[in-house]
Amino acid sequence: MITFSRTSACSPVHIGGRYPLRNAAFFFSCGGFSLERGATEFRDENVAVKMAFLANSKHHILLCDSSKFDQLFFYGSIRLEDIDYVITDKCPKQAYVEMLGDKLLC
Repeated sequence: MITFSRTSACSPVHIGGRYPLRNAAFFFSCGGFSLERGATEFRDENVAVKMAFLANSKHHILLCDSSKFDQLFFYGSIRLEDIDYVITDKCPKQAYVEMLGDKLLC
């Protein structure tokens, strides 16, 4: 269960509860993506929700359009080693292709 603050309808304060999320696959997006930091976000609220889904899912699939490669934001979200697949609209630079290998679908 996600509990929200009274001051903002989109600001989760607590994620937890008696009924944890259980998912076979977690499809997620990101604010930016880099080989050094993995998926990054521009809001900490996004990270909290994504971490809850990450912890309770078996497969982690990043949906990342080509404009987000080499973009860094302040909040680290999901590390590269925790991502099973990266699906994108265009193949990124060769460094990404080499590092991601079979994880990259473009």
